[in-house]
Amino acid sequence: MTKQISTLKKSKEIFSVEQVVVAIEKAHGIKSQAARLLGCNRQTITNYIDRHEVIKAAFEDAKESFVDMAESKLFENIEKGDVTSIIFCLKTLGKDRGYLESAKISATIRPTGWESIKIFDIEGLNGDVI
Repeated sequence: MTKQISTLKKSKEIFSVEQVVVAIEKAHGIKSQAARLLGCNRQTITNYIDRHEVIKAAFEDAKESFVDMAESKLFENIEKGDVTSIIFCLKTLGKDRGYLESAKISATIRPTGWESIKIFDIEGLNGDVI
């Protein structure tokens, strides 16, 4: 029975692996766009990705390449002095250096036999140094 079902699934495939890979590459890993290129729905692309390791690898590679391209555009904007790009970069890539939009810090002490006592709760530092 299992063999019959898996054979049935394979026979339903109307696109070759190569066709799906090409569509995914042209669509930069955006499933709905790849589906439009092939004339199918988004779920069909997801099904092919789930069934074929080659397609899954192409999908992951296309998405990584797309992010690389966006990252290079961000760096170009930063080099041009674009303030919005600089702020975005610092808030995301520079957050470990303290460039945070906001921070939430809280602490609670629980002495034995007593109720919990909140000793401080700081929210939204916005660059303030404590």
